[in-house]
This record gives sequence, C-alpha cells and structure tokens, in this order.
Amino acid sequence: MEMAMAMESPPTLPPVPPQQPARVEALNLSGLSAIPPEYVRPANQRADLGDTFDLARTHAHDSPFLMLDSSSKDDHKKRQREECVEAVRAAATDWGVMHVAGRGIPAELMDRLHAARSTFFALPIQAKEAYANDLAAGRLQGYDSRLATNPSGQHEWEDYLFHLLHPDSLTDHALWPAHPPDYVAATRDFGRRIREVASTLLAILSTDAAARWTRPQGVERGGQAAGVWSRWRWRGRLREGEDKVEGIFCKYHKVVLPPP
Repeated sequence: MEMAMAMESPPTLPPVPPQQPARVEALNLSGLSAIPPEYVRPANQRADLGDTFDLARTHAHDSPFLMLDSSSKDDHKKRQREECVEAVRAAATDWGVMHVAGRGIPAELMDRLHAARSTFFALPIQAKEAYANDLAAGRLQGYDSRLATNPSGQHEWEDYLFHLLHPDSLTDHALWPAHPPDYVAATRDFGRRIREVASTLLAILSTDAAARWTRPQGVERGGQAAGVWSRWRWRGRLREGEDKVEGIFCKYHKVVLPPP
C-alpha cells in the first residue's frame, strides 16, 4: 500500500522585538557586587586616564588647555576683544577644541536646566522609557543607554538624554519630557543661548582667512542651519571598591556645521 505524507509548513512565529538594553540605573540599583565586564574597559585603556587639563599641560610644554573668556567681546573692551579673537583663532588652529567661559548664559538659567534634567532622571525608569529613542527607526534623540562606540567594544556606564536643540525643524519635541513642567521652557531658552554663543565664535572665525566658510550672521551656511546638540548623562557607581558616586552630568553641547 502506497502512503503519501503531506509536509506541513512550520507555523509562522511573530517577530521577536529587539532586546532593550539594560539601563545602567537599573543595574546600579540591582545590588550588583561588581560592574558587569561588558562595561569595563581593558586595563591598557585605563592606565593613562587622567585629568584633561593636567594632560594638556604635560603634552603641550606646560601650555594650559585653552580657556576662552568670551565675555570680552563688547565693543568698549577693544583690547580684550582682540585678545579674544586671537585666542579663538589659536584654539581653532592649534587645538581644534576650547573651553569657553564668560559665555553670557545666566547662572539662573543653568540652575533651571540642571534642576529640570535632575528631576527627569529621578523619575522611575518606566516613566523615562516613554521618551526612549528608537535607533532601528532612525530616531536618535531621546532617552537611552550608551552602547559600544569604542574600539574595545565595551559599553559606557551611563544612561543619557539626547536632544537636537537647533534647527527647530529637526527637533523631536515628542521626546522632550513633559515633567517637570519647566523642562521644555528651560531647554528652549538654553538652546537659544547656546546658538548665540556659537554665532559669536563663528563670527570671530569668519574674520580669519583659514575659516572663510563661516558666517557672522548666525549659525547657518548655504541656507542650511547648523545643528546644536545637547546630551546629558546619568552615571552610577564608577569603580569597584569606591563609595557610590552618581549624578547628572552634561556630556556635551555641540555645534555641527552643514557641509559647504
């Protein structure tokens, strides 16, 4: 007797959602006795860690890392303004980076901003997840944990909140926290102030022949607005054997120019 067997196709399984990275805050609060190895840099990468300013003095023949006081840009301070211009040029030529002091951003605004960010990071993790980014969908702004972006492949021991502050057309306001109530207003005010600082620095650089691509009118070029970024991070206990160290830190504010 001949028998025929029908081969049934295996059932179709629903797609598996991408695994959400563990939040560093959750790991920090879980009672771990040691930081997970995927967050620990190799010993050879930790041996030379030091203070940026001390390292700058050591490797630049005792020349300190440039600290620019941009408060001297007023017209009635001509000599100081000229020194400021030369300092910016030197930073752009010799360093490529500078620390700006006297930037004209009110201390009261910085206090509001820090209070707003601190209040956000103090929310339960589940509440913060409402503002999580979606890298798979190309949404880079929002709340996330730092994944590996270094040659060793180690993760960063931090959670962060990333915004594009300018231009407004590219800002994802849906990922700006509604709590605390002052968060959006403080962040908008800060973004406007940072853009003014960037405009001042670019106006200085635009007077230099080596930087003709800048424009003193504002942070834009060729009809395209430059991007102003802000990223704040939450970090937990940093090293085994140390007391618990945690807090909110400003990772960076960055101005990114469009291509010429």
